Amino acid sequence: MADSRALGRAAEAGAALSGAGAGHVAVVRGLGRDGIAQASRLRSLLQRRGVQVLDVFPQEAVALAHRQDSELLGVIDLSPPEFSDACLLAAHLDLPLIVVVSGSADTEISERPIEYSCDLIALDAPGVNGCALSHLDVAPSGPAPATLTLEIDDQVVHLPGAKVRVRAHHRFLEIDVVGSAGVRHFRSRSCRLRPAVGRFSVRCDGTAIGELGDTLDLRAWTRRVATRLICA
Repeated sequence: MADSRALGRAAEAGAALSGAGAGHVAVVRGLGRDGIAQASRLRSLLQRRGVQVLDVFPQEAVALAHRQDSELLGVIDLSPPEFSDACLLAAHLDLPLIVVVSGSADTEISERPIEYSCDLIALDAPGVNGCALSHLDVAPSGPAPATLTLEIDDQVVHLPGAKVRVRAHHRFLEIDVVGSAGVRHFRSRSCRLRPAVGRFSVRCDGTAIGELGDTLDLRAWTRRVATRLICA
């Protein structure tokens, strides 16, 4: 739980970001009542400095990255260290990140930003270019028989009736396939999914983005995020 001094330093850093132009600073809250109260205090401190604030829970940050239509100038992360959602939001929108972490209250904001690395999934299909921040799912979209092919590391694997989930982890794609043969796991830096028989839907970070009409190329992608640490 950040103390008032740490929140004050976070507000100063957020105000410095706001000085770059008109827009909002996103505050990713902690959990529970304490997290909401802490975010509320930070919001008040930012607003006193003339900063517009958009605050979200960690679970909302990835969705915000995909639908964001107002100008964001940076992200302040108050969430627990096991959540990477604020980093993913900053990475996707190429924004500076301010992280409030446990440590000495006497430690000031780092003079020189460090870099966090976020693992993402770059996707490329006819008419579609983008990335999945958390995961990507491909599944049969109807009751008719369906077969998917997975091209990976110079091999082609046929996956009848399979559901596929892809995540990025430590610069690799972790690919889980659930089908008639049970659960299979693959790992590679890139892969290609292609419908052989039937129709398949594609969901990116839980949101439907359409049907898999042709090939879908995926690769692990790492983006570095300029980050300042504030010790609480």
